[in-house]
Amino acid sequence: MNFSVTPNELVQAYGLGSIVYFPQSDTAGFDARSASFLSFVGLPHSEVFTSREDVEGPYPARLDAVSLGSRFDHYGTPCPAESRSWWMLGYLFTSLIALDPASGKVYAFPEGSSGNVPLHRDVESLVYALVEFRKLEVDHDNGVDPEELSATGVVLCTGLLATVAPRTSPQRTASDDLLRVQRHPPFEVAGTFRHCP
Repeated sequence: MNFSVTPNELVQAYGLGSIVYFPQSDTAGFDARSASFLSFVGLPHSEVFTSREDVEGPYPARLDAVSLGSRFDHYGTPCPAESRSWWMLGYLFTSLIALDPASGKVYAFPEGSSGNVPLHRDVESLVYALVEFRKLEVDHDNGVDPEELSATGVVLCTGLLATVAPRTSPQRTASDDLLRVQRHPPFEVAGTFRHCP
């Protein structure tokens, strides 16, 4: 499969020691593209997106730490019924990030909220955004002029890396223009699919 983020690009952005791979899954009903991406490309692990578990505080052996239902039950937190079988991918700032394994869509569970927010159309889009954000972090740490960084038009909005683009059609909404990732295939934000060049 061809992915918009290659294993090499993810390693270049985060380093080999900061990539988390999922085992190959042939689980019935699991989105095949998401499963392949998680096992072949992986997820980054950083201060911004935490995808590893704390080995100092392991979960009990009977706990399925990947599924949201089991995790929420462990902490005594109500879990929406439709998301009990979803997989936990990590934490982005203060939101738990989860994958609906049937559809391949990525959702956020913001801290203090009882529900979820659609975040990306798939895990590939999430990782693409994280790689682009990592590039900005590295440039910032290397002293790139803040004016030059802001000239890229990249903004961080509700946990998403998005590129501000000029409105080109009256049918497009402001959110279509705001939540657009450069050079990336369609992604979903709150039910809106966008195609990006």
